[in-house]
Amino acid sequence: MKYVLKNLKQFATKNKLVFTLFIVCQVASILILLLSYGVYLTYKENLDREYISTSGLYGDGFFGDKDEKYSKDDYRYMLYTIYLDTENYTKTLGEVRPMFYELTDYFDKKLDYIEMSFLTEPMTQDDIDYYNELNGSGTFPLYIMTMLAKHDGEYTFGKTSLLTLYTQQERGYIGRFFTDEEVQNGDAVCIANVDRMKNQQVETAKVSLREDGEDAYVTICGTEYKVIGQGTNGLIGGIYIPFENSPDELYVDYAMFVKFNEPLTVEENNKYVSIMNKYLGDMLVNDLDVAVVNVDKQTFYNTNIWLSVIIAFAAAINLAVLYRYVLTTRRKTLAIFRLTGATKNKIRRIYITETLGISVVIFAICTVIFNFAVLPWLTKYYPYCAEVYNLKIYGIMFLIYAAISYIVLNAMIIAQISRSPVELLREGT
Repeated sequence: MKYVLKNLKQFATKNKLVFTLFIVCQVASILILLLSYGVYLTYKENLDREYISTSGLYGDGFFGDKDEKYSKDDYRYMLYTIYLDTENYTKTLGEVRPMFYELTDYFDKKLDYIEMSFLTEPMTQDDIDYYNELNGSGTFPLYIMTMLAKHDGEYTFGKTSLLTLYTQQERGYIGRFFTDEEVQNGDAVCIANVDRMKNQQVETAKVSLREDGEDAYVTICGTEYKVIGQGTNGLIGGIYIPFENSPDELYVDYAMFVKFNEPLTVEENNKYVSIMNKYLGDMLVNDLDVAVVNVDKQTFYNTNIWLSVIIAFAAAINLAVLYRYVLTTRRKTLAIFRLTGATKNKIRRIYITETLGISVVIFAICTVIFNFAVLPWLTKYYPYCAEVYNLKIYGIMFLIYAAISYIVLNAMIIAQISRSPVELLREGT
């Protein structure tokens, strides 16, 4: 430590200009780092908040806790339930089939899947009441589900559907799932709750069950489907069939589900609403509210991030070049260290301790200045800045700065001290 302090004193007194430049450069680098990291964190905060609509990003109390923030890998993320008026309006699958293609073709990867529930006969409230008398209160008609998605240009089944979730968790599921080929080819296969079908009586249903040894087959509107998977609990209460092989004469049930992978732009949202109104129109009961991002603000924050990264990178290069100059101006001192028997490793430690010691002091001073002088001004332009800066964040930024400085300085110092004392002295003549 004695050599470090002595060396530092010599550096400050005999190389005043270079020492001053080094301090100024470090101050600039640290302030830029604080600003850049803060802009990035603020951008993420803004990206979560600066939406025209945040529907589907937070819990509404039905799925999970109210205002719970969903992660992108959560099946509830941007999953929308759309309720339909089937009392006053009836539509068949054949009438809404083009809607599936228009939505999946337009949104492609941005749309995970569309899932819709159908019945073999349109059912009024009186029909449902009669059904409950036969099967017990609280039960529902045997519905038929079909789903369509488009991934990598191919129509397929939703990868994050509730059905997929249940099968992955093995929650009372027997058999296998649809393959992409079966979905694309419209193979006559299905997933059904066979036990429930055996116990239900629905006079209006055009559905029958046939068992042949260990195999089971379900006939829907004249088309027979082989059962490849069975749900043995209430979570899979209906029959799932591939979209390409679903009968056009099925009737739209009271609900459908739309699952997006990311928020829509205003233009995309308008297209989505337009397509839904085109095919469902007056049947729509609830609003078609989805998460919509403000593209102008998103572009603004993206631009600021890239500018901050570029400036921070330039500052780091500037600091590295300056320290190389510092070592060059102090080559005589370095040569004397070598001639008096100091090892390369000892010299490296002296210089590293010296520069990192300066960095710790400067970082602490810069942090205080930034927190009490720059941050209040910054919050005028970035409203959430005050929320993202705290002691932990300052500590993380210091570790980042110290780690980068340590790596860069080691490279610079090792390159210099690897030269012989004669070379170092000769360079100055």
